[in-house]
Amino acid sequence: MSYRSREKKRKRLDLLAGVLLALFGIVVLIAPAGSAWWLQSKHVEIDEATLCPKDGPRAVYVLLFDQTDPITEQQGEQIKQYVNRLSDSAITGQRFDLYTVDGDTQRLLMPVLQICSPGNGKNANPIYENPEMIERIFKTRFKDVLQRTVDQLLEASSKPYSPIIESMKAAAIESFGPFQQTKIPLGLTVILDMVQNTPLNNHFRALPNFKELGRSSSWRSLQPDLRAANVEILYLLRPTAVRGAVPIQNRGHQSFWEDLIRASNGYIVSIQPI
Repeated sequence: MSYRSREKKRKRLDLLAGVLLALFGIVVLIAPAGSAWWLQSKHVEIDEATLCPKDGPRAVYVLLFDQTDPITEQQGEQIKQYVNRLSDSAITGQRFDLYTVDGDTQRLLMPVLQICSPGNGKNANPIYENPEMIERIFKTRFKDVLQRTVDQLLEASSKPYSPIIESMKAAAIESFGPFQQTKIPLGLTVILDMVQNTPLNNHFRALPNFKELGRSSSWRSLQPDLRAANVEILYLLRPTAVRGAVPIQNRGHQSFWEDLIRASNGYIVSIQPI
């Protein structure tokens, strides 16, 4: 190669290097502004008390507990494991509303706890997020608070009645009602022995029959509207739940609740005897 050819090649390389350096400089200058714009566009205002997005939760999950009867240590541990799995799999901004069975056909029912998942550090993007800080908030301000409340709700209290249907209706009005026209996921877990015990509807006195209940004049005031929520039942087995000498909890008892939930615009996902 001649001297002139080598000189032309060197000049082309110098020109290419200059162009690349100029492009790099432009990227360096606009990157912070671009990143700032991107982060601002993804920013969501959070309510510090509940950790929920101020513009509304991304999903709502109701947990309904019964405190009228004692829960065994094994049942309690299974419930804690279940709630732990729920919290770990929750999407960012998913709200958990915890209730106890204490409703009627007239009064409002307020949640014992209302809290949202802030997302966990495992799913954080280390480029623009702090995984360690997110994981710390997830554990201390969400999971620990949720678990402490569950522990308290697993302690039996003295209540004369167990108005399960009424409490499902009241909890659905409070937690699902505002989202009737939206598409966010809704879920309900009922952690009960499912033995309805009220003066008007008592499984201890009579065999539960949903066809009969559905035709009764009281059904319209009792009927929950579950807004197409997915429903799971942690079916607490109680050997003491008997009518005469016959156990109340059987396949027919479960079928009563399956029919009731379907008639209440809900979808049974599972019934788990524990």
